[in-house]
Amino acid sequence: MPGLEHLIKKILSDAREEAGRIADEGRAEAASVAAGYERRAGAEKAELLRKAAVEAEALKARLISTAKLSVRDKKLAAKQQLIETVFAAAVQKLCEMDDAQYAAFLTRQLSGAELPVGTEIIVPERYWGKLDLSAIHPDLRLSVSNRRIDGGFVLVSPDSESNNTFEAMIANRRGELERIVAERLFL
Repeated sequence: MPGLEHLIKKILSDAREEAGRIADEGRAEAASVAAGYERRAGAEKAELLRKAAVEAEALKARLISTAKLSVRDKKLAAKQQLIETVFAAAVQKLCEMDDAQYAAFLTRQLSGAELPVGTEIIVPERYWGKLDLSAIHPDLRLSVSNRRIDGGFVLVSPDSESNNTFEAMIANRRGELERIVAERLFL
């Protein structure tokens, strides 16, 4: 049976060699597959990093743009508030006219105006009794209305009313005046 043992040894040896060869091929194939996956993972990683960088730049640009818009809006709001302050101060200054200045203002505003008979003028209470309305316009009479106005005047005729308070006069010319004020303040 030495021949049989020798045959068994030979079969076992061949089987071991075949198993080693198969194991080596398996390891080589596993290494090849792993290397392929590593290359693909590296490529995907690089692509993800590239996309993340692009998205980060886009986000950065949006944040900068949003910040710039916010700053611009705050500047505009501050400028608008300053303009409002100027208008309020202008109305206040106009309302503080002394008697002579107010009489001259009324004369400039009403000279040459054709007013219907019976037209009344409402003036701030502080000027009552201090104005010579006949010198300002012969057809005017002081209204006894209890309406409170701070500055300017209101004309009331039998068929209409004209609001010439300082607030109304400025509001009517607001667009033009706002441009002028902005040019003087900000340029």
